[in-house]
Amino acid sequence: MEDRKGGEVKTILPLLLLFASLLPARPVRQTLTLAWSSDPAANIAGYNLYWGPGSFAYTNSVNTGTNRVVTVPSNGSAQFFNVTAYFSNKVESNFSIEYNYPGVRSKTPLRP
Repeated sequence: MEDRKGGEVKTILPLLLLFASLLPARPVRQTLTLAWSSDPAANIAGYNLYWGPGSFAYTNSVNTGTNRVVTVPSNGSAQFFNVTAYFSNKVESNFSIEYNYPGVRSKTPLRP
């Protein structure tokens, strides 16, 4: 193949593909938005959200205050989520029903 000036066109696509394959993969930033129903108890002061890579193996938590819609980071792998309520006297409820992503409800509450 020749270019417009009569010179040979050298294909650099294979070289670019090789170079691109040697670059480290950029992590994909994902987020999950979680929402839950409020507890009917009158003295709820707020909620704690827990999540992690295994069932009841939570490695992260956040106090959401009275917010019931929260966006958390996700690495794209399976995550398990649970919520507790805490009361004005600082006592925390038992876990709610555990949910996992991707997936659906996984286990009934077992631990305080």
